[in-house]
Amino acid sequence: MIKNIIFDIGNVIFNYDPVKIINTVLPHTNSKDKHLKCLMEGPIWDELDSGRLQKESAFELLQSDYNYSNDEVEEANQLIDNFNLHLDLDIEMKSLFEKLAAEFNVYIISNFQSQPFQALLSRHPFLSKAKKIVISADVKLLKPNPRIYHYLINGESLDPTETVFIDDRKENVKAANKQRINGIIHKNVSETIEALQSEFEITI
Repeated sequence: MIKNIIFDIGNVIFNYDPVKIINTVLPHTNSKDKHLKCLMEGPIWDELDSGRLQKESAFELLQSDYNYSNDEVEEANQLIDNFNLHLDLDIEMKSLFEKLAAEFNVYIISNFQSQPFQALLSRHPFLSKAKKIVISADVKLLKPNPRIYHYLINGESLDPTETVFIDDRKENVKAANKQRINGIIHKNVSETIEALQSEFEITI
């Protein structure tokens, strides 16, 4: 019997599109491709999500490793500070989250930077329906590191076999499976609901 459901945030509850974010935050920049490759889809972003790298150090790395100009550093700062404003809420997934939170123990595990997540949470307080929110930068652990799953499972005394993890990335779900946590690779709300119903006998 499933008692616990863990949600990811990016490309599960909110749609995360780095290209759209760059175009929206920096519509007039000449460095869109550079910001995409070097910042938002590069190792520096992962390090920011991990909590091991702070913004000022990230700027230094962008200048030393990727030849960022001072103007490009300021643009990078705008992206880091404002990307969370441009995550599009999936209304159907919000409805599913709230419906499940009324019947199950709902949790969140997400690779996310601390301050941007707090800003997202303040604008979308429904996320507080989760009994525990594990943000990678806060715990200095990134999915798919198995320790981030242990952090939640052990900290909340959950039985992993009674738990379902919903994430858009196959490697994250596989890592959870290795910890005996059931998983759903999220593609869209209808397929996720079908999996919850058919695989785990959850009535939606």
